[in-house]
Amino acid sequence: LDNVGEDIELEVAGMYATRLSFKEGLVADLFKSIATAEFDQASPEDVRKEVIEFLKLQSL
Repeated sequence: LDNVGEDIELEVAGMYATRLSFKEGLVADLFKSIATAEFDQASPEDVRKEVIEFLKLQSL
C-alpha cells in the first residue's frame, strides 16, 4: 500500500494464500514480481503473463 514491499506484507499475503489453498512460496514469488515490476521495468503484459503462469501452476 505504501509502494514498499515489506516482510510483514509478504507474510500476510502468504497467510491469505495458504487459507485459499495456494502454494505460499509461489504466491510470495508472484507478489515480489508484481511489487518490483516498475523497478524491473516489466511491461504490464509481462506481469499479466506471470500471473497467468501462476494460475496454471496452482491448478496442478
